[in-house]
Amino acid sequence: MTWFGLVRKNLLRRPVRTLLTAAGVALGVGLIVALLSIAAGTKKTAGDLIHVGRADFGVFQSGVQDATKSLLPVSLESRIRHDPGVAQTALVFLDVTTVNGEASSLVVGLAPDEFAAKRLTLVRGGRSGALAGDHFGARLGETLHIGGRAFPVTGIFHSGNRFEDSAVMLPLATVQALARHPGEVTSIGVIVQPRQ
Repeated sequence: MTWFGLVRKNLLRRPVRTLLTAAGVALGVGLIVALLSIAAGTKKTAGDLIHVGRADFGVFQSGVQDATKSLLPVSLESRIRHDPGVAQTALVFLDVTTVNGEASSLVVGLAPDEFAAKRLTLVRGGRSGALAGDHFGARLGETLHIGGRAFPVTGIFHSGNRFEDSAVMLPLATVQALARHPGEVTSIGVIVQPRQ
């Protein structure tokens, strides 16, 4: 009897055991592939979050598992800005809330005079008021209901960051008030000073 004949005979002798073994191996391989995909997606998500506003990196509260739950005092920005390796900083507030009845929508608060807001590429409309990402699906003049308040869409933007492009941008103070966190931000975006 050949080696392959022996293997074939053993596999066919107990077909239920063979079937269960094959199903177990297939399930195990499938779970490993799924976990690797989830890990890769999480890494990409974290990478997109730390670059909100096209920053070189973002500063978040340590020990927080969900970056959108990070809270930093606004006063921290001046300390970071005065570091010799920092060229610019920008305050960012990320609020996951309901927009037009759609839960888990991202609303981003930006200071209009800082780089994170200035780097948004307007596709249509103007910069004042509520700006909707081009993937959000809103139109100019449409009203967005956020946190019990109505905001007319004054501009449509594109940033190249998938989180920002599926979000609504509002002035920083407005989002701080909606989230009931005046004087705090989720992140401080940083642009690094190039070495001379």
